[in-house]
Order: sequence, then structure tokens, then C-alpha cells
Amino acid sequence: MKLPAHEWAIVLVIVTLVFVVVGVSLWNNREVVLKEIEGEKATIVSNKGRKILVEGAVKFPGEYDVAGDSKIGDVLTLAKPLEEADLTKLNLQTSIGRRHKIVVPYQQQITVFVEGAIENGGLLHVKRGTRVCELKDRIKLKSGADSTMFDKKRYLKDGETIKVN
Repeated sequence: MKLPAHEWAIVLVIVTLVFVVVGVSLWNNREVVLKEIEGEKATIVSNKGRKILVEGAVKFPGEYDVAGDSKIGDVLTLAKPLEEADLTKLNLQTSIGRRHKIVVPYQQQITVFVEGAIENGGLLHVKRGTRVCELKDRIKLKSGADSTMFDKKRYLKDGETIKVN
């Protein structure tokens, strides 16, 4: 088929517009496009993402740009929770949804004092909800010390003194 030059120009413009529209559509539908490593901090950059501020018991607090369908656990993987983070207070499988901020709580600590027939007595900082029997691994008894105290399964109280005979 033979077309005049001005009609070929119109066909070329239409084909170019179709390619541009398809390209823009594909570009906008991409999910995760880049991972940047900054030291140990990983950031997921996504054009369909949302900014989430992470605070509290994490190694890398700050703002993260993550995919809109990310879960709380995905975001925390990037922020690196500390050992003393209380992740039991968060459902890691929950979608971030409309959240703009995730606060990772610290585990509540209590202080107990251990004295008597032990080699390494003094103040101990333990998680709230720790039982007396769990102290056995943290205390070195002197020879002949009565270890039956550490058979108890009751919860420790803040400020309590444990005396080992």
C-alpha cells in the first residue's frame, strides 16, 4: 500500500504514542526496582511504595520507602530489631496498610538482687516475667550452696532480693 508522506508521518506519530503509553504504564506498575545498601542498612525503593517511620528498639530507626503491600515483619527486617525489642507486641504478618509509623517496644526489665552463697552476686536486670528457676543459668553457686531455691517457678518481682544459703 502506498501512502503519501504526510500520512506516513501521522502513522509514525500514532505508533510512537502507543509505545510511549505502554512504556509509561509498565514503568508505573513495577514493584521493587532497587535495593541500596548503606553500610548494614538496606532500603527498598519502590514507586508504588509508602514511607514508614520506624522508631523504638531497632538498630536503624528512621524512614523507609517500602512497597505498599509490605508486612510489618518486612519493614522490621530492614530496621534490624535489637535483642531487647519486644516483638511479641507486634503481629509481624500484618500488612502495613495505612500506617505511617511503627514503634517497636522495648522489653520491660526488672531488677533483682542476688546474695549469699554465690560467686557472682549483685544486681541482675532481667525481663519482666522471668521466673526464679530461670536465674540458675545466670548465677554461679559456691560449692555446698543450696540450689533448691532455683527450683521455684514463681515470677520474680522488681526490687526483690534472692538469698542463696
